[in-house]
Amino acid sequence: GVLLFARNSTVVESVDDKLYIALLFGNVVAPEEITQPVWHRRPGQSHRTPLPAKTTLIPLRRSCFEGAEPVADVSRVGLQLHTGRHHQIRRHMAWRGSPVIGDFQHGRSEERGGGKEGSFRVGPVL
Repeated sequence: GVLLFARNSTVVESVDDKLYIALLFGNVVAPEEITQPVWHRRPGQSHRTPLPAKTTLIPLRRSCFEGAEPVADVSRVGLQLHTGRHHQIRRHMAWRGSPVIGDFQHGRSEERGGGKEGSFRVGPVL
């Protein structure tokens, strides 16, 4: 993540909301809010519990990578987190059916392709 140091509260308040940019498989055409709970196992517990989570998905651009035949629809999206759950973006996008490209843990197996595990494309923009 990004670590930001500020000399005064005005700067801190100006970057209150972070927008993450990600490349997803699939066609994202309209903004949406995802409120699917994120399941988490707390230390010492034998079961997982649902934690409330909310992500706003904003379509930025859609592309189709083509060779001899179309390979995949890809969308570049903006994501705003309203809660901060572990792997929230990756889990919400996988739940939606549009996993983050290169996400080997939460993505769809037929679309994972080659590459280094953990090389998914998601990052904050300030």
